Amino acid sequence: MKRLVLATLCVSLLLVGMVSGQSFALDGYRHISQWGTFGVIDPVQFNQAQQIAVDDDRNIYVADTGNSRIQKLTNNGEFLSSWGTHGIEDGKFQSPVGIVVYENNVYVVDDKRNDIQKFDSDGNFILKWGEFGTENSQFNKPKGIT
Repeated sequence: MKRLVLATLCVSLLLVGMVSGQSFALDGYRHISQWGTFGVIDPVQFNQAQQIAVDDDRNIYVADTGNSRIQKLTNNGEFLSSWGTHGIEDGKFQSPVGIVVYENNVYVVDDKRNDIQKFDSDGNFILKWGEFGTENSQFNKPKGIT
């Protein structure tokens, strides 16, 4: 009986919020800083940046999708390095959309190449795996990695 009353109360509150057109959000996050501009040439310019990852030293890696590169920044947004250009060869990208750092290695998912490439923290290519398909170790437009 208590569950029924609780469920009815939750649904009622949800409907009241929907009918009144109100949205609620928790104030749990605050803006700290931002950096970068739109661009295709200079460091800390981004074109459709998709995801970021942070390493143990608090450096930030950005999957700069539209520029087919990875940019590495300090946690204050200062440029450290970048790697990758548009292409299909090892170490190049067509559409890097996902990124994660694990044990000082950077893993990048490319949804047009349908692969994952592994780099060291300085951007040196180590290995890759994956191709288009539905079998083991094959991908169809992967979008992220954790």
